[in-house]
Formats: sequence, structure tokens, C-alpha cells
Amino acid sequence: NHITTVSDQATATSDTTNYVIYPNGLIDRTNKTASGFAAYYYVINNQPILIGKSKIYTADRWSKKGKKGTGKSYLVSIREIFGDTASKPINRWERKIGSLNISIHNDSQQQHRYWLSTEAFAAYIGAVCKFGEKVRFSGFSDRNGSPGGSSSHLNGEVGDIGYVRTDRNNGVGVNFEMSEYDHEASLKFVNILISFGWGKTKNMLSEYYPNHLVGKYKLSKGYILPRCGEWTNPRHNNHLHLQGLSLNFNKDD
Repeated sequence: NHITTVSDQATATSDTTNYVIYPNGLIDRTNKTASGFAAYYYVINNQPILIGKSKIYTADRWSKKGKKGTGKSYLVSIREIFGDTASKPINRWERKIGSLNISIHNDSQQQHRYWLSTEAFAAYIGAVCKFGEKVRFSGFSDRNGSPGGSSSHLNGEVGDIGYVRTDRNNGVGVNFEMSEYDHEASLKFVNILISFGWGKTKNMLSEYYPNHLVGKYKLSKGYILPRCGEWTNPRHNNHLHLQGLSLNFNKDD
């Protein structure tokens, strides 16, 4: 039975769109035409827990880097959602409420790509909550929806995240050549991301596994993580490129 009202941890007002995110990847979006704020809740034991709230930032859409398209993008700030309001971004965003335990290392401090589309944040944070372990965030888009130093991180809909380390030290990156790379945990996280709609309309980007990983985990030659295509320039053996999102709405009004 899906929840039709959000908890009283935050007051649902007429200027706020509410995203209630379920562990199975389904999402209830209510008051979707609101343009003031977006609030995000994750459901545990049939109880929606408030993760945070951000102003909705409206920007012109981009068709490609340096060229505006048509229409508008609606973005939220991951910093704002986690109360990171100082001039210098903090290194780690965390939220611990009951059994909800979020820990995201901020690996976007050079490019400052802290803006995600309202839908992208719902799908990203839902997967993080479901995974339940420390993760590494490497950025989506700039405040105006442009890609910063990238060419493809447009409109807050495309982003980078780190793979999972065996020691869970998400303050340090990892790649396929390192002994600290955790295939089983990374595969688990990727499958959760897929359940929240990532890689649905377009493959995400990774790389084919090197031979030592194929042998170690008894995989087929040419193995690549699910719903992923290979991209080696720049290298994607050290991060997963999220794209192709289509949310799984249970309710949308």
C-alpha cells in the first residue's frame, strides 16, 4: 500500500513539489506544478522520512555544450538539500534518522556541479538510500544547467558517481585496476540505480572489465556492468556516468 500523504516532519505547502521515494524504485510525486521548492522523502517501514528540501532553480535547457535548446530545466541543489550553506562546500553530506543512514562524499569541489534535475535527484538519492552504504558523488551540472568542464552533463540530468571500494573509504576514488575495487558491491549499486530508472532510455557509461577482474569473478570476456556502454575518453574505469533516466512513477499529480 503506497503512502498518499507525507509525514509531518515537513509541512507540504502549495509552493513545494513532494517526492516520496520507495525502496522498490517507485516514486509518488505530488503537487508537481509547484515551482518554489522540492522536498524529498524516503520510505522506511511505511513511514516517509524527510531527507531534505531545496529551492527549485529554473534554467534554460541546453541542446549541447555552448548551445541553448528550447524549454526550461528545473534543478535542485544537493548542497541545499543537506544544509550545506557555507561559502566553502563540505566534504561529506550525511543524514542519519532512525535506520536511514546517508553518507555521500563530495568529489565535485573543483567543478562545483551541484545541481541535478528535480527528477534526477529523486532517482539518485533513492538508490543511495536503498544501497545503504557510503557513496561518492562526482557532480551533475552547474547552476544554469550547463556541463561545466564536461560536454555531456546537461540540464542536471547526467552525472558521475564513484564505484565502491572494498574498504568503503569513499573519500578516495577507485578504478578497475586497484585491489580495492569491489565488483560485487558496485554491481549491487548499479542494479539498484537501474531499479530507480537510470539507464532506461540510454545506456550509462563505464568500461569493459580488464582480464584480471574477469578471471577473479569468473565473468565472461568483455564483461561490462549492466545497462552500460563503454567509453574510454575520458576514462570511465574510475567512475560511472549516469544517464538515460526515466522515473518509475506510482503516482504523479
